[in-house]
Amino acid sequence: MAEMVWSCSCCIRIKSSPEETEQRSRSRQIDKLLEKDKHHFKRQVKILLLGAGESGKSTFIKQMKIIHGLHFDDELLREYRTIIYQNVVLGMKVLVDARRKLGIAWGEEGSQESDLGGGDSRSKIDRLTENAEKLLRIDNQKTNELMDTRMFLDYAPIVTELWRDSGIRRAFDRRREFQLVIETVSVLRYASVCTYIFRK
Repeated sequence: MAEMVWSCSCCIRIKSSPEETEQRSRSRQIDKLLEKDKHHFKRQVKILLLGAGESGKSTFIKQMKIIHGLHFDDELLREYRTIIYQNVVLGMKVLVDARRKLGIAWGEEGSQESDLGGGDSRSKIDRLTENAEKLLRIDNQKTNELMDTRMFLDYAPIVTELWRDSGIRRAFDRRREFQLVIETVSVLRYASVCTYIFRK
């Protein structure tokens, strides 16, 4: 407890205990930190991003990180790779389902023979139908939890062959009639990029 000590009739001097002196010093340090934080927060800009699902809010944040020189660590890159794999496989599943619901036939033209099935004599339409059924059997929740490079590489040839079909391309052209994940649109729009990713 502080004591008042009279040194003369016109002034009062306060004598503090060591604990009180330490507390006052600590209080001044806290005040300085608060003042510094106050100046820091005055310079900070906060933005509220609103928008419907798949409207690009996360993409905007990622682009700002890139523009301002913030690099992604390896763990984050692995996470994004998994998200891209999921979007491509599940996006093709949506296209296959939409092709069927929109009544679009498999295309006879535009489909190129692939290595899938090798020298098998099955017709192209049968192979496309079988591959489409494989994708439609995918459990979305399970795929979201387990999609890794190995699993993606199991589906990549199927997705690639389906993407080459003109019926799937016609369904893709009518994507405004159903919901397709934006990232899937970006990857599938460029067949050469899609093929490159699948070969990696």
